[in-house]
Amino acid sequence: GVQTCALPISSQTLIVTTRSGVRPLGVRGAPLHSAAAQLRRVVRRRLGDGAARLLADPQLHDDGSAIDWYADASGDVRAVVDLEPARRTAILAEVDRTLESIRQLGVTLGSASRGDDASHDAPHDTSNDTGVIGRSLQLAARRPAESFVFLVGEQPVVVCWGYEKEAAASLLPAVLPRPPMPAPKAAHVSVLSDVVPERAVPLPALRPDAGRSEEHTS
Repeated sequence: GVQTCALPISSQTLIVTTRSGVRPLGVRGAPLHSAAAQLRRVVRRRLGDGAARLLADPQLHDDGSAIDWYADASGDVRAVVDLEPARRTAILAEVDRTLESIRQLGVTLGSASRGDDASHDAPHDTSNDTGVIGRSLQLAARRPAESFVFLVGEQPVVVCWGYEKEAAASLLPAVLPRPPMPAPKAAHVSVLSDVVPERAVPLPALRPDAGRSEEHTS
């Protein structure tokens, strides 16, 4: 089942653990999550910390069976759908504005020429690689259902970004369990203690595959 807690690990907060059986969106045949660190770094540089923190940090379990979604924030984890209506509406509007800014950044990078935005964000990449970053950001800015938006402290965070909305719906139940109060001391330690995820997968490592289309949405 799905577990939620507010356990800080390496200055991050574990929001939720999801199944990983659904293939996320991708560019050049590689899932967006393989370049999550670089995408979030580009967003932080261009749009600021708040925008970067909106996208939860996905960390795949060693056995590939699940993904832990972390927030770069601390505090209680609350599902936005559980908040009172006016507060929920305000937060979702803020989330959608930020995601639109991320999407627009993707459009800008996608059309950038070499020596302009390309040299600023990826000095060792070609303009084509910067185009991949741009396309990836446009896909990452697709928000799934409201049940995937959380508050960690006062920071809005989206989990399961980078999936088609219909595909993401199978990752979590319709109603998430509330975080246990208090959380067991070793609730996730046994799962996470051996997980040392790669935190910075350079986007140029995404392997071109001439036989595939630019976007995989299944």
